[in-house]
Parts: sequence; structure tokens; C-alpha cells
Amino acid sequence: MVITWAWSVALLAACDDAPADDTAGGGPVDASTIDASSSAFAPFAAKTRVIGVDDSIERGVVLAATDAAGPIACSLGMATATPAGAAASVLAKFDAPSELCPVGTYALDARGSRCSDSAGPFRANCAIYRRWDESGAEVARTFATGGGARITQQRLADSRIRCTAEIELLFPGGGRWAETIAIDYAGFESPPLCTHDTCGASCEPWQTCSDRGTCEDVGCVEAGSACPGDGSPACCVFSDRDLACNESPSQGTRTCCVEHVGDCRYDSDCCAPYHCTLNQLGTYTCL
Repeated sequence: MVITWAWSVALLAACDDAPADDTAGGGPVDASTIDASSSAFAPFAAKTRVIGVDDSIERGVVLAATDAAGPIACSLGMATATPAGAAASVLAKFDAPSELCPVGTYALDARGSRCSDSAGPFRANCAIYRRWDESGAEVARTFATGGGARITQQRLADSRIRCTAEIELLFPGGGRWAETIAIDYAGFESPPLCTHDTCGASCEPWQTCSDRGTCEDVGCVEAGSACPGDGSPACCVFSDRDLACNESPSQGTRTCCVEHVGDCRYDSDCCAPYHCTLNQLGTYTCL
């Protein structure tokens, strides 16, 4: 599959820059060429997911998913991308700091006509669904009417960071779309990655599908998270916290937490019902 585009977005997928375009799609869109009866949102199974940074007129974080496969499909995370074959995609852009993984909760702002082709360049806090036929012609195009996203970070054992974006959007006619995008990267990297779902349903709940198509364990489990049944992966290891897979006395569940009188840094480190407390020695322990 060959993808073409007109302006650049600094994605977690590496894509070449191209001349700027002032439209919200791959050139001016003639709405009369799209059959309204077929332009409604239709669910699809995502195979490629993208987290990126749009540095155009309205900067923001870009979250996208498409049923196209392969590395080139990463460019469908650009508002102007056009495939040379059948595909569907959803792209959302939120007003957020221009960084790889801007942690926070974001909402669409679809009031009036601000999220529309008539509004000019694809704006922040807008989302769009597009579908193309076998010839690469756009046959469906509709903007979301509501929704938002939550972005979180998790530190992995190999000093990499997992950026997770949970997205839920509402489209005209009651169509709903929900997706979770998780991408691992080194904290000092410039945006180089998108993620391809080549593992299917073969991975365990605590595993992720790597770009090589293999199921891999998450590097470690953070404080307060349940220990997987088979004991893998391990709890994160810190020099100032005695984090381990322990049973919380008041909950009767096994979580990654610090036991009574163990070293801690935050209240959330401690197994319930203990709290991270400053002791007489001037250090913090779970009491």
C-alpha cells in the first residue's frame, strides 16, 4: 500500500516532511462527491496506531488508528494522508504540550462549525473519521461530535516509557469509537514509532505486541497495581522504596506495594492500610 500526504506531523512514526497544505484533508474536499448515505461512521478493527505531535498552525497531540497494515500505514495518522487502496481511519488532535507523551485528560470542542472542512486546517480538539474505497477515493468523511482522551505514562524496567492513550469519540448518528494506543519509547528519543497489531489475540493481558510481532512482558508493575497470577512481570525496583508483590492486610489482595515499616516515598507505595510516614530517623516508612 502506498500513502501520499501534503503536510508534516512529527509522529511517533517517522515520516518525511512535505509542503504545507491549508486544508483539513489531503486537499480541498468537494462534499458533493461523497454519498451522504454511506458517509456515516462504521466501526473497524485497528491494525496500526499512532501517537504524534502536530506542529502546524494549532499545535497538539495527535492520536490515530487505521485498519491499514504495515509501516507505511503510520502516515495515516496525518490529516492529509491518502491511501492507494481501501482503508478506514480515525484521527483526533488535542490541544496539549508539544512533547512525546503529554500526560493529562483532553476533551473535544466541536461547538458550532469549528470542527469542519469549512474551518480550514485541521484544528486542535477535533476528530475525524475517513474511509476510502479500493481505488483510494474518499467515500466517507465525518467529524466527531464529542468525546475525549486520557494519556498516561508508565516507567518500564529497561528505562523506557510506555505512553498509553485511551480514546472515546461520538459521531453523528450515535456511532461510538473507543481505542487504546500504547507505545513504548526511550525518554530521550525524538518521535520514531507507531505500533502495529500483528499479534492478534495471542498476547496475555499483561503483555504488549512489539513491532517485531512478538508478545513481550511489560517491564515492571507500578505501585498499587495487581500482581499477575503467574508472578510475571515483577514489581518495579527503586533504590528508595521496598516495592514487592505483597498482600494488603485490609484488602486481602496481592499488589505491588511496600509492607509495614518498609521504605517508601509516596502513600500509594504502601500496602493498605499503611501510610508513608516520616519517622524519628528522618526517613519515610510505611506505618
